[in-house]
Amino acid sequence: MGHLLKTEYSFENKGTIYLKAAQTAAIEVQPDTHDRDMKVTGINSGTIEGENNKQVALLFTDEDSKAGNKHTLKNGKKQV
Repeated sequence: MGHLLKTEYSFENKGTIYLKAAQTAAIEVQPDTHDRDMKVTGINSGTIEGENNKQVALLFTDEDSKAGNKHTLKNGKKQV
């Protein structure tokens, strides 16, 4: 099996995400730490409902990515 040099994938939330924890994110992407070209697209087409001030709808968490990957998060609906 050969080594993949480029990886692309996407995901979409079409439902409702309820944020209950005091500090949390609804949709989080952690960039891959592998040495290859990766592209992730995440889309929120649903609703994100939060209850606290330290909650976010869309979040990137950098896990020390060295590959220079490019990721996109899109909010196509609303947060409540």
